[in-house]
Amino acid sequence: MQFWCLYMLIFWFLRENDAVINSRLWYTEKADPAYVAAGDKIEFATTSMARCAAVSSAATGADLVCYDGVTCVIITAADLNGIRGRVSNWKCFLAGSRCRYPFYEYPEFGCLNFVTNNLVNFTTARTSCPIGSHLYSPETLAEAVAMSDYLFNKRYAKPLDNLCGAAAPTLPDGQPQPCYPFAFDLYCCNATGMCGNKTADCNCPTCVNYNKIAKRFYVGFEMINNTWTFDSGVTVSKAKASVPWSTVDPKNVTTCALMNLVPLSNASWYQYAEVNCSLAGAYICEWD
Repeated sequence: MQFWCLYMLIFWFLRENDAVINSRLWYTEKADPAYVAAGDKIEFATTSMARCAAVSSAATGADLVCYDGVTCVIITAADLNGIRGRVSNWKCFLAGSRCRYPFYEYPEFGCLNFVTNNLVNFTTARTSCPIGSHLYSPETLAEAVAMSDYLFNKRYAKPLDNLCGAAAPTLPDGQPQPCYPFAFDLYCCNATGMCGNKTADCNCPTCVNYNKIAKRFYVGFEMINNTWTFDSGVTVSKAKASVPWSTVDPKNVTTCALMNLVPLSNASWYQYAEVNCSLAGAYICEWD
């Protein structure tokens, strides 16, 4: 109810007379356009906030608009780091999703980017997230369990009619429909948008082998001072089969862990597993 009231208030503020504002959501944002290079913004004088918003809606790449009652500044810079969060006298609004590409909004977890086209070790994963983001780290153990459930039951569920990629509807987070990332299953998305496991399905220039890129995800979770700790500060017991470990972890032989897809008793699920720090895996980034 509070969000709906906020949305209506912002919409009312942006709309003047019968001016038509596009249907994207707008979020209030602390920002100062003075920190934007001239080539990365559109600036013009206007007494109409509606005019400011309308021009912003039509401008390519315009996701941030600022207005002080006299001047409209539309930010077209791809990188908003250093611009956002600054206290100023400008009234600024962020258009569309709270997240900027390649991050997508996951209501349960925030703005995330599943980097599956880069297999790296834990040390490299720690420094591989884009500027302004960090390795994903759940705030609670319940959130860790929720992420496991999301990965297995939603993001990597079996695709309808074995359709994938461009041949299937995109996922709610804007990502293409993957194939089921299990050994002996139809885990490759081929050039025609069908899941298969033949050489032709996996080795073409546009083919994606989900059995290789989506089985292991590094997150901010490691052994620090003999305590398993998420970057968020949440600590985890070493007891076997305790949340969020798999049934056979921890082994207490290394300091690294990741979310691992483990076949067990004809079922598979994502859970945290202790691994050698040099083991290759994908990773999940979270927008700051």
